[in-house]
Amino acid sequence: MKLAKLRIEIGLPEPVRLLHLSDTHLALADGRDNERKRQLASRRTADFAVGGCNPRKHLEEALAYAKEHAELIVHALGAKEITSVSPVKIGQCCQL
Repeated sequence: MKLAKLRIEIGLPEPVRLLHLSDTHLALADGRDNERKRQLASRRTADFAVGGCNPRKHLEEALAYAKEHAELIVHALGAKEITSVSPVKIGQCCQL
């Protein structure tokens, strides 16, 4: 996980710690999705597994970090992720 810590003054009465996640490359599908989306998620998972990358493991590590160090999580989904990932699936995947 690559961390960059940044302090931004926006006039809140108290500091807020948040973790911004992007480029997680999640590809999740289950029985609520049609066969096409399940196949697409399977292909994308295999594509991102190149070189030992495990998007789900990396997300779980980031969320574990957030439990200790953040009050809020912002997860910016990419255009390719939107077709196969819903916030409900992310929460189920990582037991939020």
